[in-house]
Amino acid sequence: MLLSRWKVSGTFLALGVVLAVACSSVAPLSATSAPGGALPEGSGGGVGGAAGAGTTAPRAGAVATAQDQSPAGGIRVQGSGSVSLKPDAAMVELGAAVVHPTVDAAIKEVTDRINAVDKFLGDSGIAEADIQTLYFNVGQEPAYPPRTGPDGTSVMVYRATHIQRIMVRDIGKVGPLIQGAVNAGANSVQAVNFVVSDPTPHLRQARERAMQDARDRASQLANLAGVQLGPVVSISEMPGPFPPLAGGAGAEKAAYIQPGTTSLTVSLEVVFSIR
Repeated sequence: MLLSRWKVSGTFLALGVVLAVACSSVAPLSATSAPGGALPEGSGGGVGGAAGAGTTAPRAGAVATAQDQSPAGGIRVQGSGSVSLKPDAAMVELGAAVVHPTVDAAIKEVTDRINAVDKFLGDSGIAEADIQTLYFNVGQEPAYPPRTGPDGTSVMVYRATHIQRIMVRDIGKVGPLIQGAVNAGANSVQAVNFVVSDPTPHLRQARERAMQDARDRASQLANLAGVQLGPVVSISEMPGPFPPLAGGAGAEKAAYIQPGTTSLTVSLEVVFSIR
């Protein structure tokens, strides 16, 4: 009987030990669930402290690897390249402007003048596709010098303007064509711009110079910073303006225009990696 009682007591003792061990393993989990989500002082947190159920703390080596894989930066520069060349064509803007008391009379005269100019251009070998209307306008304005009508109000007149853009593909004909157009009826020469009809090969050359300029700039910066220049990361091309050479405005100077030279510029924005 005494032996039997001891066995029962031993059983209770074993159960008590098991419960105690179980409670001690649960205690850290209950420490992370303070009211309002706050962690008790000294608990170490649910992730940074002792590992809880189903949670693995990150290793320091893993964090360092992630940082090593982040971009190391680079060098961003702008390079430019220019090519000097001689124009082989011209864009001429000329036309007529007239003033009349009535709108019908203004439109008729400006139309007659432009028709005469177009006939002269066609007879001179300018293709119809190379003649384009750039500006046409009919508007009312006060007469000049100012005067008043019988009713005491200012007299109004109508101004009609028609300007055309003409592509002249033979530089040698620019002066004679302008002079002939004025003789035919044009009374306004607004601009003469010399251009290159096919800039493609010159653009290639300017682009090569712009890239070399960008590489030289980046190499200098890398040397100053004590780093090595790596491969190109990105390139953005920004074609520079193709500055026309204005030969002058005014019919009396048209026959003495000289094409001279102009330049074509290409700009590049290049990003190089560094090592």
